[in-house]
Amino acid sequence: MFLGNFLDEKMKSKKDGKANKIIQKIKSLKNIGDNIFGNIVYEHKGKRSIVIMHRYGNDVLMVNNVPFSLIRHGSIFVGGYWDYFILLPFLYKYPKVLLIGLGGGTIIYQMKKIFDKIDITAVENDPEMVEAKNHFLPEKVDFKLKIGDGAEFVNKTNEKYNLIIFDAYDNYNIPEIFLKESFLNDVYDKLDENGIFAVNYIPIEHNEPLIKMNNSKKFTIYQIDIKESANKLLLFSKNLKKKDMLNLINTGIKNNVFIKEYIIDAYKSMKNES
Repeated sequence: MFLGNFLDEKMKSKKDGKANKIIQKIKSLKNIGDNIFGNIVYEHKGKRSIVIMHRYGNDVLMVNNVPFSLIRHGSIFVGGYWDYFILLPFLYKYPKVLLIGLGGGTIIYQMKKIFDKIDITAVENDPEMVEAKNHFLPEKVDFKLKIGDGAEFVNKTNEKYNLIIFDAYDNYNIPEIFLKESFLNDVYDKLDENGIFAVNYIPIEHNEPLIKMNNSKKFTIYQIDIKESANKLLLFSKNLKKKDMLNLINTGIKNNVFIKEYIIDAYKSMKNES
């Protein structure tokens, strides 16, 4: 190699090294930016805007800019209201669950990770949400999916459930169809003797009829406060009292020591709102 060529190569090598450092710095800044602002991994604009964003090691599913589902990489627990449903299947030997409002499937994903013998049916009226779920969950989860109106499904089904979980919202509002006495009557009829209707409850005026209806008095209603959240978990219980629930949960979690203490403490502090 001639000296001139050698010097040209050295200069080129220095430039390439500097360029690589700049590229790495840009990538590093991008990673920081993704963590702070979020990196959009799925977006759909139909009847509602649905966005899946990766942020701070979490995947968040947003509907009209409202968080509907959350998955935390490397953990079953997500640090939100979804975690507080996890204890309820411990109340039953072979839990049979109906979920009204699929979202991204966080509740189903969590329960399937913990309980082997659990039967879950989800009802979702928005096919676009079902498609988003397919992009959101990190792995395939086995459950029964029904596309349609949740209130109509409860009215027409001949099945009985241990748990009926409600997590269906229009932004922050419970849709009107679920605020009718007929819906709560149907829920009562489709729960087994020791069944529970568990509600992710956002305490705003629009949603208050759910707990003020006359037929809500058929149930004993317990309120569980959710750490660092305005949401409440409401348990409409047919026959199980707080003491019964805590005893069954304590028995169930003996072999599941990984259950987070803040969830157990919240159940111990549940209040009778009937």
